[in-house]
Amino acid sequence: VAMPNPPTLAQRTLADFAYAPGMRRQLSGNTGANMHLASATSVAISPDGSTVITGDKRGRLILWDATTGETLQTLSEHDNAVTSITFSPDGQTVLSASDDKTLILWDIATGEQLRTFSGHTDKVKSATLSPDGQIALSGSADDTLILWDVVTGEPVRVFEYTAVITSVAFS
Repeated sequence: VAMPNPPTLAQRTLADFAYAPGMRRQLSGNTGANMHLASATSVAISPDGSTVITGDKRGRLILWDATTGETLQTLSEHDNAVTSITFSPDGQTVLSASDDKTLILWDIATGEQLRTFSGHTDKVKSATLSPDGQIALSGSADDTLILWDVVTGEPVRVFEYTAVITSVAFS
């Protein structure tokens, strides 16, 4: 979800990660239980730039402090690779998608799983939240796009397509 005017801290954090020469922030809490033992498959930066979340091939998500690079918490409910992660516009929740055919909405403050979205019949390749955070959109290897009501977790509409959907976005 593109923000028309992202907060300055978010812009600076993204610039530090993407454009500065060398490693500006090292996510250094990656030892022991906090380590991505499999490749990180998805990354998102919170709207205010203060936190980063990564997902891996084992279905785990790790929340990091963007300033220090330290691990804040590890979330683990997906049964397969995390394919997509997005923060809600207010930064309070995260939506993750997975090869396990589900999406999960997480409360970032508590690490609690708020809702599971089930309805795809194949791997979910991409997911995002609407600018108001009330609707989720997911695309899947089952050749469908699903619009979801974030509050109820129920599909609002299913769109059939003729090929795998690998990326979704609201404009």
